[in-house]
Amino acid sequence: MDAAKYFRFTAATSEFEVIIGLNAHPKFGRDAEQASQLESHFRAHGALAPDDFADGNGRAANSLGHGIGGQAQRLHKVLTEHVARMNGVESVFAFAHNTFNDNPGARFTQRRRLDNMSGVVIDRLDKDASAIPCRPTAISLFAGAGGCSLGFQQAGYDVRFATDLDADAVESYRRNFAGTPCEVADIRELDPDSLLKRIGLGRGQLDILLGGPPCQGFSSAGLKSGDDPRNSLLRHYVRLLEGVGPKWFVMENVEGLLTNGRGLHVRDAVASFLEAGYSVNLEKIYAQGYGVPQRRKRVLIVGNRLGHDFAFPEPSTPFSGSIFRKGEVTFATAVGDLPPASQGSAPFLAYATSPKNELQAYLRGQAKNVTDHNAPALPGIQLERVRRLRAGQTMKDLPGHLQHESFRRRAFRRVMDGTPVDRRGGAPHGLKRLFADEPCLTITSAATREFVHPTEDRLLTLRECARLQTFPDTFEFAGSVASRMQQIGNAIPPMLARAVGEHIAETYGFGLKYSGTRYPSLRFCLTRSAGMSPALSQTESLLSELVNGKNEQLALLERANQ
Repeated sequence: MDAAKYFRFTAATSEFEVIIGLNAHPKFGRDAEQASQLESHFRAHGALAPDDFADGNGRAANSLGHGIGGQAQRLHKVLTEHVARMNGVESVFAFAHNTFNDNPGARFTQRRRLDNMSGVVIDRLDKDASAIPCRPTAISLFAGAGGCSLGFQQAGYDVRFATDLDADAVESYRRNFAGTPCEVADIRELDPDSLLKRIGLGRGQLDILLGGPPCQGFSSAGLKSGDDPRNSLLRHYVRLLEGVGPKWFVMENVEGLLTNGRGLHVRDAVASFLEAGYSVNLEKIYAQGYGVPQRRKRVLIVGNRLGHDFAFPEPSTPFSGSIFRKGEVTFATAVGDLPPASQGSAPFLAYATSPKNELQAYLRGQAKNVTDHNAPALPGIQLERVRRLRAGQTMKDLPGHLQHESFRRRAFRRVMDGTPVDRRGGAPHGLKRLFADEPCLTITSAATREFVHPTEDRLLTLRECARLQTFPDTFEFAGSVASRMQQIGNAIPPMLARAVGEHIAETYGFGLKYSGTRYPSLRFCLTRSAGMSPALSQTESLLSELVNGKNEQLALLERANQ
């Protein structure tokens, strides 16, 4: 047989492709030499963990050193168990050697079930080893419930490990990504060597590091200060970035990061990435341009150490108008097929209609019913406020006796441009009825308390908010109602993450573009608006200082190579 065998494991949320080599193949030698080369090939592609062939005492076994024929069955078992572990399965089917067809060039599909692995199918195909795609590897820090991980997984990435400090978010992640280990962990306690060993990669082999510190992790004291405990989040992120050495990283943050600390925070962060040898592109991204049905503006920082001059993907969905409020993907586009919300605590509701558009069909997926679609009845005065509001109106449009006292206090405050996000105090509208034919306002943790349905006299449900963030209906969230809403509001919309992930893989890839002689570069776009506030102009000036003149950039390269 002159073709390597591989299995494709297809599950509800992920697909794993693992090479199973048998007998001779032109890519490898024969017998012991072939076995050694084949094993190295598996390890290089992440199909084997470093200790997969260790004996019961932790010592390295002879691996495949006695020839591929004698070890074939064990190899099948080890690789099968490896992928089963990735799928969160404990018991696996042991494959017998005589189940394989030894005829050269044969191609057939053999389906078997793994014990306790309902819904998972094994396809056995003949395929040349060199043609088998290797999925880009990823680690997700500050993963939350998994919005970014879901998007990158849909883009074809193998997310091998995730972590977050929120126990409820980690539980949500585990429910939806059975194949990815996720742990409650503080980034300040993570060790890059242990992290790499856990996923079976060495420094510099990881394709992409996802996630980044929240805005509170950027202190007004600047990166050099060790006094502010919030700032240590950024310092430890940089420590992990340097220790793991991923080829790419993607960091998302709120747009307030651009002016927080008079621009010093983002300037210090970008400078640290450049010093670590990464070319950086920072841009304010408008999520509605990538099919997300909300006016969500976020800062994305993408870096690579491969020599690519990265540019963000062009928007795929047109948007325009005053403050970009007009777009093709609207509130109704995303949630128009959902059944009437329950006023109680119904665990699930049946769909009343078929999906009316492509987005609804995508979000519904394989779900048989709707969960988290409850809108408790409003008390008297709150219901009166909601009934008075027309689309686009807020608390300020109500009569004085209906305006909440906290709203009156907030409505008269003035927030100076550049005020740190944690001191802004939130939006002053208190309540706002949405437009059905526009992209929704930004979904935050307060959306189910402040956003009124466009045509019904009630507040939004968790499921509506999840859909507006482009989470599919099959996605489960753990914790209290407040905790689940926070996870939804804090997430990177999976559809936006997918667009970025696909663009990186398809347009740039993961190979070196240059030999290491080029210095790290920086490009940035802080706004699509024609004008720029004084605070944003200050940030632009600070970032421009990082790239003024080749000598500055060469100095950055020299520090990166020390």
